[in-house]
Parts: sequence; C-alpha cells; structure tokens
Amino acid sequence: MHFSSARIIGLLALSPLNHLVHGHGYLKTPRSRNFVAYEDGTWASAPGVPLRESCPHCLNVKEAHKVCSKGNAMTDYDDWNDSQGNPMEWASQGIYEDGDLFTVESVLTTNHAG
Repeated sequence: MHFSSARIIGLLALSPLNHLVHGHGYLKTPRSRNFVAYEDGTWASAPGVPLRESCPHCLNVKEAHKVCSKGNAMTDYDDWNDSQGNPMEWASQGIYEDGDLFTVESVLTTNHAG
C-alpha cells in the first residue's frame, strides 16, 4: 500500500481526535474478560464469579494509565475481581502452541461512521 506524504500528514493531524471515537465491539473468540462476564457473570454476589456485564460491547470508559476499559457494570477489567471484589483466578479462554492456527472472532455492533 502506498501513502503519499500529504495523506500521512493528514492522518497524523487527525490522530489527536481519536479520543472522540467510541467503540462498540468485543472479542468473542477467544472470549475477552468482558464477554466472559456477560456470559458467565452474576447479578448477585458469588465467590469466583464475575459481576454480570449487561453490555459486552460497551467498553468505552478507559483511564489513561489502564490497558482495559470499563463496561456498564463499571468493572475494572485490568484488576479482574469477582462479584465480591476478590481477585479472580486466571482462566485462559484458549491455549495455543507455537505454529497453531486458531480463529479470532470479533463482533462490531455499532458503526458511528468514525
């Protein structure tokens, strides 16, 4: 793909505006933490079970120093705590060996033409 200098400069000029984009999507396979919370979570309090996420594609509240965003349940997916506030054990959603082929499935639910 060939980009002209003018096009690259134009894209760089628009890059500060990327904070205005609100994403509405999630990683379905392997499941992201917010999708695990949507499928397996609880509205009650249960040890080892995440707080239920009502909207798996609504992770658009992110603090500058964090990696993950927060969803409607305001769960901090960087810290990954259960519905009682205790740290969750790591639960791999897929285990792959060097050279394995695997499918990554993402879901985009809303397009704001951004």
